[in-house]
Amino acid sequence: MNKALTKILDLFWPKQCLNCSKNGRYLCVDCQALINLSTRYEVNVDKLDYLFWTAPYKDKIVQSCLHCLKYRYVKDLAEELSDLIISYFNLLNNSPILEQTRAQEIVIISVPMYKKDLKKRGFNHSEEIARSLSKKLGIPLVEQALLKTKKTLSQMELKREERFLNVSGVFAINPETKGVIEGKKIILIDDVYTTGATMQECAKVLKQNHAPEIWGVVIARD
Repeated sequence: MNKALTKILDLFWPKQCLNCSKNGRYLCVDCQALINLSTRYEVNVDKLDYLFWTAPYKDKIVQSCLHCLKYRYVKDLAEELSDLIISYFNLLNNSPILEQTRAQEIVIISVPMYKKDLKKRGFNHSEEIARSLSKKLGIPLVEQALLKTKKTLSQMELKREERFLNVSGVFAINPETKGVIEGKKIILIDDVYTTGATMQECAKVLKQNHAPEIWGVVIARD
């Protein structure tokens, strides 16, 4: 969408904060300040070398933003959510990501969607967050580095053990980008980390294809 059209749309249908209805952004600065950002991250979480989460999933503002992005197709919310990630990084002491933003051996990718689901929604919400974060941090984004090769059930409907079985073997490296990510540290973006089944399965595939480190980054952890 070009800038002129964006200005016209904002004039007649201005963005409103999802929490307080103030015009200008889908998540205004004041309401963003109400979110209880995490100040923690974990090391060596199964196949992830690092796991970063911006806020707890129980935060109602975060829940509302994620719901609107995924189910009401408010694509522009990816901008506000990437801002949230950066605010979280800035709170961390000696954040390994911010320390290495200028390193040549690091790239950003996102958890993929199945092609029919992607066509229905029109965009991959995780990739939109990844794209925005890539621009703000100056870290290259490798689009569609991972592919989801099979349709799966919604993880929300399944128990813990079923979630791992549901996503087992459904991700693959995109042959067109394999050479780009080999040997690179990967920042892997998704929206929510609950059991970790999806992100762990993606990390497994990436490590099988010679990615030395995987850093999982999510908006919320349940």
